[in-house]
Parts: sequence; structure tokens; C-alpha cells
Amino acid sequence: MHSSVGASIIKRPLFRVVVDRDQGIRHFELKTVDASSNPYLAFGATIAAGFDGIERCLELSAPIQLDPSSLSPSEREELNISPLPSCASDALGILESDDVILAALGKELARAYVGVKRQSWQHWKVSHLSKK
Repeated sequence: MHSSVGASIIKRPLFRVVVDRDQGIRHFELKTVDASSNPYLAFGATIAAGFDGIERCLELSAPIQLDPSSLSPSEREELNISPLPSCASDALGILESDDVILAALGKELARAYVGVKRQSWQHWKVSHLSKK
């Protein structure tokens, strides 16, 4: 789904708590990871972000029970809903500015990961643009 500015917006909940009949928590579902990601890195980043939130005593925002793409830009801003990066280069830029995730990965792995992904993105752009 694309917004009017051309950036993807997540349409499904990022995180879901599944409860049993007695309203006890049965399990959690992480909805932000798909088959294109490395599940070990994605889960590790999620855990690191969770620990950071706990350490800084951050409060969870209220759940959003509607399709964010149906909201106006001002409504999304009011609810603190941001568009996803529009390309791999933008996503890598966001990663490079995230001290929590970079620290969780470690300096060497973070540098290597970003380097490989940037090179892969460049290769993809060149190969796809040359076909046009």
C-alpha cells in the first residue's frame, strides 16, 4: 500500500498479544519481520529495542485499530505513525543513525552488515536500471 507521498505504510499491527479465554497472555506475535529479513538479526534488534525501552522507562503508545493509510498526513503525525523507508538505502541510513541497534550488533558486525547491504543495493540499482 502506498500513501500519497509514495512511501509504504504498515497496514497491520506490528505486535500482537494473544490471550486465552481467561484473558491470560498466551503468546506474542511479532508482525514486522518477513521472509526478506534475517530472522536472527531482526529478533535480536527487537529484543535490544525492548530492553532499551525498559531501561529508559518508555511507555507503550496506545494500539491503533485502523488502517493508517486511510488517515490524513496530519492524523498520522498526531498518532506518531511514520512511513516506512522507501528504499534499501533509506533503511540503511536509518539503521546507521540508531545507536541502540548498532550497539546491539556490535561495531564490527554493524559495519560489515551495512557495507554488504549498501553494495547489494548498488548492484541491484545498476542491474535494474540498465534493463530499462
